[in-house]
Amino acid sequence: MKRWTMVGVGLAACIGACLVTGRAVMAQGSRPGEARPGSGAERKYDLKYALKKGQAFSLRNMYVGNTYLKRGDSKAKTGALTRDLQLIYKVVESSAAGVTFEAEYRSKVYRNTGNDGQVVITDFAAITGKRVRYTISPTGEIGGFTGFEEMPGVPMPGGWTYDGPRYREELEHMFLTLPTEPVSKGETWTRSAFGVRFEYLLVDEVRVFGRDCVRIFAKVEDEQPRSMAKDRNGNDVRVERTEPYSDIYYFDYKNGMMLSRFSVASLGQQIVTDMKGAVLQHQITDRLYETFVTFK
Repeated sequence: MKRWTMVGVGLAACIGACLVTGRAVMAQGSRPGEARPGSGAERKYDLKYALKKGQAFSLRNMYVGNTYLKRGDSKAKTGALTRDLQLIYKVVESSAAGVTFEAEYRSKVYRNTGNDGQVVITDFAAITGKRVRYTISPTGEIGGFTGFEEMPGVPMPGGWTYDGPRYREELEHMFLTLPTEPVSKGETWTRSAFGVRFEYLLVDEVRVFGRDCVRIFAKVEDEQPRSMAKDRNGNDVRVERTEPYSDIYYFDYKNGMMLSRFSVASLGQQIVTDMKGAVLQHQITDRLYETFVTFK
């Protein structure tokens, strides 16, 4: 078992750790959500989603992504995308089994910039005021979706439609998974979902906006970075993706709610080769997600 020694490290240092290759490697082999012990006698935190019925908060989720194509030793920017989603949440049920949210959409905007500088803005005005419900378990498992299939479809650049399953998936990614047992500083737990592996570390305790929180760091990596696909002519190609995310979360352990998430993937790569190994396309991406919760 390896124990990370990041207690007392500031946010800037944590973000720096996110971007450094060859980061400390945590021990492998735990079950999803099961904590692996650190060393020494530390305070244990019983982390659970446990908001009370009637509590309300706003949530804002922002995304910035840039895409490049690499040719030889140079790369050219091919596009940029920003997303901004704002919702109002209310707890409509709360029990030992979980918390049920009613989420009302306040605004949602996509801004696509092509390599020619042309900007296409998609305004989801049709969803403003629409409400959906879902439940989050004490450890962060999401389910009990209602209202998503009735969400209006929105035409997107490229000819596809943003519909109910996409709204649902977007919200599924908002909150972190918590351990099934109390944890102390330096302890870790894991989760596998959406084809990726999350590995969490409890870093330390901090005070954020007057609330007692624990700071949690996470590594997020593809479980199957290599796959097969077809090109436009129907030929077999190999696809290799390396896009490790590094996340920082702040969780209000006294009230049972995540306050914020900062997620970055720098120099993610997707390399497409033919069956002989020749590179057909080499795409590079930089992505940043930020999620903030503000209590009413």
